[in-house]
Amino acid sequence: MSEVEIYAESRATMDADSAASYLSITVSTLKRLVREGKGPKYARISRVLSFRKSDLDTWLAAQFDKTPKKAAKRAPKSDPLAA
Repeated sequence: MSEVEIYAESRATMDADSAASYLSITVSTLKRLVREGKGPKYARISRVLSFRKSDLDTWLAAQFDKTPKKAAKRAPKSDPLAA
């Protein structure tokens, strides 16, 4: 791939429908994430959300880096019927 092709691909944009499909989420989920400030970088051009593929890839990779909060471990309750 030439430098020009790499540059053109990095500048390519997608609308919300295409971006949501690319991320395997619904459009409403993508718009909610954007509204909450938790989604990928975007540009709003004439009321249309526009996403770069490179920003979607970066955001998606960051989602895998997040570790889920572990639930506090509780001591097992003793069974009153056990002898």
